[in-house]
Amino acid sequence: MENRLPDSEDIANFIIGIQSRENQNNSEEQEQPLENHTNEEINQEEVRQRRLKLLKNRNTMPPPKIEKKKEEENTPKRSQNLQLNLDKDKMEDDKLSPNMYGFEGLTPRSDQSKGPYSPSPSTPQRRKKDPSMRYQHEAISSIFKVVLQSSLDGYITLPGELLSSNHFNLEEIDSFFLEYLRALHQHAMHPFYHLVRAHSRVEKEYGSVKSRKEFKKAPTKDYRLSVLDTLRGVIVNYANLLLTYPESFLQKDPELKLTPYRLLIDGLLKDSSKNRYISRSFLAQLIEVQPSEDALKSMMNQFFYAYYEVACKLTLNEPHRETILLILSFLFDRKQFQTKISSIFVDHPLFLNDSITNGKELEKYTILGQLFKMHATEKAVIRDSFGDIKISSINRDDMRSRKQYLRKSHENVQQRLKEICRHLAGPADIRPKLEKWFAAVVQLNDGRTKMIDRGTSSSEGFLSNFMVVSMMLAAPIVNKHDYSMVIPSFPMQTTDMDCLKEVAKIGTTIPNARDYYVGKPVPEFRFKTKIFFFALRSVIMGYAKSMEHYMEIMQRLEETMHGENSRDPAVLREAEIFLHHRWAYESVLYDESIVFLLFSLLEYLAKYLLFQAGYKNSINLAKEVPMDFASLPEEFIELIPRILIFLGRAKPDLLRNQKVDTFLELMIVFLNNSHYINNPYVRAKFPEAFAIFVPTERNHSNRQLLNNALSQKHLMFGIMKLYVDIEHTDSSNAFFQKFSPRFYMAQTIRGVWSVSAFRQQFKELSLTITSSADRIFLKFFNTVITDAIYLLDESLKILISIHEFEKKDDRNMFNSPRERDEAEQSLNTQQLKSSLLLANETLLMMELLSKDVPEPFKNGVMIDRVAAMMNYFLATLAGKKCQTLKVKTPEQYHFDPKKLLVTLISIYFNLSHSNPDAFYTSVFADKRSYDEVLFSKSVPDILTRIASKDSRVSSFPDRWRQFAHHIQTITSLEEDDFDDDDIPSDFEDPITYELMMDPVKLPDGSIVDRRTIETHLLNSNQNPFTKQLMTMDDVVPQPDLKQQINEWLVDMRSKKKK
Repeated sequence: MENRLPDSEDIANFIIGIQSRENQNNSEEQEQPLENHTNEEINQEEVRQRRLKLLKNRNTMPPPKIEKKKEEENTPKRSQNLQLNLDKDKMEDDKLSPNMYGFEGLTPRSDQSKGPYSPSPSTPQRRKKDPSMRYQHEAISSIFKVVLQSSLDGYITLPGELLSSNHFNLEEIDSFFLEYLRALHQHAMHPFYHLVRAHSRVEKEYGSVKSRKEFKKAPTKDYRLSVLDTLRGVIVNYANLLLTYPESFLQKDPELKLTPYRLLIDGLLKDSSKNRYISRSFLAQLIEVQPSEDALKSMMNQFFYAYYEVACKLTLNEPHRETILLILSFLFDRKQFQTKISSIFVDHPLFLNDSITNGKELEKYTILGQLFKMHATEKAVIRDSFGDIKISSINRDDMRSRKQYLRKSHENVQQRLKEICRHLAGPADIRPKLEKWFAAVVQLNDGRTKMIDRGTSSSEGFLSNFMVVSMMLAAPIVNKHDYSMVIPSFPMQTTDMDCLKEVAKIGTTIPNARDYYVGKPVPEFRFKTKIFFFALRSVIMGYAKSMEHYMEIMQRLEETMHGENSRDPAVLREAEIFLHHRWAYESVLYDESIVFLLFSLLEYLAKYLLFQAGYKNSINLAKEVPMDFASLPEEFIELIPRILIFLGRAKPDLLRNQKVDTFLELMIVFLNNSHYINNPYVRAKFPEAFAIFVPTERNHSNRQLLNNALSQKHLMFGIMKLYVDIEHTDSSNAFFQKFSPRFYMAQTIRGVWSVSAFRQQFKELSLTITSSADRIFLKFFNTVITDAIYLLDESLKILISIHEFEKKDDRNMFNSPRERDEAEQSLNTQQLKSSLLLANETLLMMELLSKDVPEPFKNGVMIDRVAAMMNYFLATLAGKKCQTLKVKTPEQYHFDPKKLLVTLISIYFNLSHSNPDAFYTSVFADKRSYDEVLFSKSVPDILTRIASKDSRVSSFPDRWRQFAHHIQTITSLEEDDFDDDDIPSDFEDPITYELMMDPVKLPDGSIVDRRTIETHLLNSNQNPFTKQLMTMDDVVPQPDLKQQINEWLVDMRSKKKK
């Protein structure tokens, strides 16, 4: 008989016969031989239609050729021992033993006492066949678990008359398989799994035979391998038939009411020790036997639908999470399948389709979306990982161990996802489709970057994994330090991501950026450029947004645990939920491997931005901002300080091992070149980041900023310029928004003041008060004084209102609880806290400046303003109304009146040393707040009480008495006692209506006092009369008029003496 696989005609007849018999009377004999069921017993039209269906697009594939070799004459006549390494399962033993199965009249017996074999009563003994045929028989019997006629536990018995030779052989494999499948149809387990297990046995035996050098007895090694190759091909072809025509095999087990492709996926996910395990080599052979590209595409499309069905149920805690990812990596491996499978995958509707309209749908209705969602922030994962931990019994070591387990799980999943994407990014014909998927993620999740997310974005986990995979794919670019390979026009010229075109730009407006690229040729954007910008945008959507959510969780946890009902069981349970979410987020945000990738990307970004801005060695960039740089999204440069600030506060240990010099360099360069960044509030983030890297009272080890060479030369000018710039913005909330960044500027200045290089910067800048047209230092100093006056004034007013509220509350003077609550809510305690924080920091900075940089205090305008400010706050803190500032918990509002008073006194002392006569005169001339009794009695008494408890200020009482005495004994402090009506109109300042002492002419011809215009230009750069731009260099002294005023003064004083 010809050695061949059964053709499609045989299979069609066989399947139709099975299906027809299922519908026959139950009394019909189930074990009736196949040949007794003729086609005449079946409706001929049904046979024809079903046969056409089964035969459509099917081709047969011949088995591997078996080379028959002539056996040597001395070949043993008894059966060669077949070394089959079989897997243990519930149905069988491990290996075949010699003559274990019925062959040539020998059948297994249940009575083993007489030996394993005895002559069959129904069949006379014949001459034994040659070893090659014996090997075929024993291989088929062992691999498929079948015997002829006799019964053996765990084996399927086939009728002896099935085969003409009364033994299993490859020549009659078609007849064998038809009867084998008929027998499997009656078995509880799906026929597909039987074939899978048979394939597993073939693979193990094949490996065992191949590992041997040669066999001493026939058949030869090559012959054995050829037999096993043939059997493997037969199994795979029949398994493919079951996948192609699943409706032809009825399933009796309810558990198996799955598509064969689901059975295939489930088997691939099982552990190799399980009965229904399917190896990836089986999958590979299924793919190889597909007769055409259409057949392969049809098979893989069905496979991917089943794969998606399984992926939808995945979570990070799923034990098969890595295995299902490895399946795709295996299929996309070009060494295995070239690009056949990956091409089918990227064209599949579940890869990406036009019906998807938002990020949520993209995650839900794509295969990659379901794979990328596995994350610690999934509710089920949080519950499984931390749900059993109670607040009352937190074991920190256990908690850390659980977080570390989640991190390891993340790392494994993300590595597999990266491998999948790397396979797809390799082939030139497939890469564009992967890029399109990445672009869709960025575009469809644009809402994630907005203040309000409409609930259409992908999940936290999806975007976090997308970010990590993007950074992994960008790592080769980032590590090369070649900043010319990334084309900067991509955000404006890409056709895939319009969202990048509509975000605020670094140094220009959106319309200007759009106009600049109109008509410009669009370059070919390679994967290097695209993945870099994908990664940056993914960090904004992923890590940066997760930081915000984490801070919200921390705030709500704080409010819950320290609220009025914090002991209530329901409240405690709510706090536990917040705590569990906090740990889940920390497992991601504090993952060292993620932080390493993040800082590598951000370091490249910082150097890339400096490169695009034209920075080389000089701190001064070109006056004209390059449009490629200016048109980049503002959020990219803002991302750097955002990450630094978050980690610096939440997890400072993670920053200690990171190189931050590049980030400091970027921020210092753009602070000094403010025209490169349109939005001053983007630059305002820089000092907040600087404050992370300076020593504080709690942490003295933060010295990165102090040790940075560029900061020692240029930091102070940048901070002072920013301090002034944010005073004048177009924002409606500009007045209040400026205080937060100024707090960090003051904190940074205090933090670096111990290093002489920074103090020297200040001293050099202070010399520009009169020589520089911009006079940045004087403007900075004026703004500091203005802030201090406003903040302290507002804070003291709120303290007085709190004092009144507490006094009224103690006396039960509120008519109702509602009235009391309304009064309490109107107290503005949050504003008080922030105002006092900044006021304290500002005064501490002024204390340093007045001691080490006295030059600005010698300016007439400044000395008068400082003296008036100091007198006012001294009168409030130590005067008659100081009792109105008493509140029950001052520390709650950062209010320490003693410390505040000591700081004020220190500034008085510093100024009296640097410019004594002018300062004494200014203090005395302030008629609004100067009080002789306050200076000579009240303040010394208070200082004496403070000094008794604080030795650091023990000398303050005596020093202050000397200071007050100097003010009283200055004879030059005489007041000109004449009415304003006496002043001639030509001598009167048109703005202040006071006598001009140093008249100057403005560009429009107006004449004002020098001090008046100086004060005005500190807060504005416009002519007070015409609103035209001007500086102090534009004013012209009027010496003749000044002489006339002096003569008039002499005349008025002489008249007064008379």
